Amino acid sequence: MSNLSTENAGKTDSAVSTAKRAPHITRINVAVITISILLIAIAVVLTTRLIAVTGQSDDVYARYKACADADTQLMEASDYLTTQVRLFVTTGDRVFMDNYFEELLNTQRRDKAVAVLESEAVGEKAKSDLAVALGESNELALAEEYAMRLVVEAEGITDLPEPIERTPLSQEDKVLSPAQKRELATSLVIGDSYDMIKASISQDVERSSSALVKALDQEQLDIERQTGLLLTALIAVGLLLLVTVVLGGVATYQLVTRPMKIHAENIAQARHLDHLGCFEIRRVVDAYNALYDRVQERTERIKHEAEIDALTELFNRGSFDRIMSSRKGDFALVLADIDHFKDINDRYGHEVGDEVIRVVAGVVESHFRSSDFVCRLGGDEFAIILPNTTVANRGSIEAKLAEIARALDAVEGDLPKATLSFGVAFSNDGTEDIYNDADKALYESKRGGRNRVTFFEG
Repeated sequence: MSNLSTENAGKTDSAVSTAKRAPHITRINVAVITISILLIAIAVVLTTRLIAVTGQSDDVYARYKACADADTQLMEASDYLTTQVRLFVTTGDRVFMDNYFEELLNTQRRDKAVAVLESEAVGEKAKSDLAVALGESNELALAEEYAMRLVVEAEGITDLPEPIERTPLSQEDKVLSPAQKRELATSLVIGDSYDMIKASISQDVERSSSALVKALDQEQLDIERQTGLLLTALIAVGLLLLVTVVLGGVATYQLVTRPMKIHAENIAQARHLDHLGCFEIRRVVDAYNALYDRVQERTERIKHEAEIDALTELFNRGSFDRIMSSRKGDFALVLADIDHFKDINDRYGHEVGDEVIRVVAGVVESHFRSSDFVCRLGGDEFAIILPNTTVANRGSIEAKLAEIARALDAVEGDLPKATLSFGVAFSNDGTEDIYNDADKALYESKRGGRNRVTFFEG
């Protein structure tokens, strides 16, 4: 991207230098100087307006980025809260409950993200989906608080956060034994019902975000239409200038009429404009070319950010979901987690943790085919989609994952050693949810001691 920017900057400097050397139509045809000055003034106004429209395009991009960041922050905060409540329910360790309410009441990433999305929501559909997601999220929070209250009662924890303090248990739940309370709490936050609500919230947020992106795309199209109208107006100024300077003859034709025709053709075909014509026209060409370059660069950047994980340069979760939804025929799915990654983050810090993720990502990607899809699902979770792969290829997959383990063990440097746990499933295993199958296999690898490979056996 930086090379492109440097190249465009060089072109702009060259264009400015060329524009300065271009002859002025007023110097060629003194007889029509008054009319020429008037037309040039109009061209300046149009150019100023064109620059203003360019600023609007920057604003649309900033709003798009804000929405994308808010969407990411919302899902990260939601996943963090889920992780903390599940850890508290399963371990009874108070620190996880404190982490949960620190995020919910003080950090407030979810509330801040929702505020951004609500401020940008355009149209009833986007607002409705966001409202539904928020309602479901609040409903989920109540279930989480109730589950924590059950664990608090079971463990005899005192000095409770205010939301837990004011969450009463039902009469029938009060008389449950501590073990029964813990079991009920676990069922509230670790189960299909909870996961279905989480998935529904994610889908509602995604639909709302899609509506927002669509609205921003429409604004961008409107800006492009305004740009076209401005350029058309400038062409009209050129045509009037041609009529005014008929007496300029060939000079006028070479400096105004012919360049304007060429520019119009290039605009119609969405191409760069050549630096032809008089000084006034070349200024317009520079403005158009600068806008054209920014739009092209911004489009590529948005596409890259939408598909690629920024930390590892692998496919991100959104790309993974799109690839999985379009999969047909036989394929294998490998899920992988970095073992004890939280301990690495806690002991060495998040910067070292991020570097470990990058190194692991590089090693994993280097061991698969160019036709395979290596994705980072988030945190220390990875997924690899292997097209045209069946159970018959199990041996080669197992050997490849063993090579990855050896490569990770051989990584040199000061980074802490990282190992991976793998879960593998095949699309022809006979079940419909290959992701769930691979996840079950991954769970077995973790339960079996980590740093190993488990194949889903049905």
